[in-house]
Amino acid sequence: MARVGRSAGVLESWHAGTETLENFICKWLKAGIPDTDGALLHPETGTPQGGIVSPVLANLYLHYALGFELFWFIDREGIPRVKRRTARTRLQGAIRRVKEWIKSHRHLPGMEFIKGLNRRLVGHYHDYGLRGNSADLWRFYNAAVVCAFKWRNRRGAKRKSFTWAAFGRAIAKLGIAKPRITAARCLQHELVFA
Repeated sequence: MARVGRSAGVLESWHAGTETLENFICKWLKAGIPDTDGALLHPETGTPQGGIVSPVLANLYLHYALGFELFWFIDREGIPRVKRRTARTRLQGAIRRVKEWIKSHRHLPGMEFIKGLNRRLVGHYHDYGLRGNSADLWRFYNAAVVCAFKWRNRRGAKRKSFTWAAFGRAIAKLGIAKPRITAARCLQHELVFA
């Protein structure tokens, strides 16, 4: 059995959405579990293994606590699979924060700026670097690069300091962190529905 607290704060902390969903989850959690002798058990914590509430709670946790969404796709063999990607609100928030950092630190010398930006990029890749999530990693990277180009060109000079070609050469020379999958393959479980 999974350990799930039954306090009212659990559902509030997940921002479950509507009262109807919260009511259903509370009913599922309070439902009894049949014992081997036919008696109905009412445990204080946990959900029955294989119970209908288990995947609902898992999806809520995955989405609200870890910042991922699930989506269906058909793999190369034609098998439907469920994959994870960065939740839209988390991705938008991460992009907003990196843009704010770039704007407020655009005055730093080139290498210091790149080191600070790389810390933010690598941190994001570490948190969201799952197989199947590379499109969102590249979306984050591209937003950061475009923003860096914009704000590094607005450092007080009357003319632009970089063209796209010069900026591309500069970030290649300075070594901006490219998106990469950081989670180990053996730790990622994909669901297959046949």
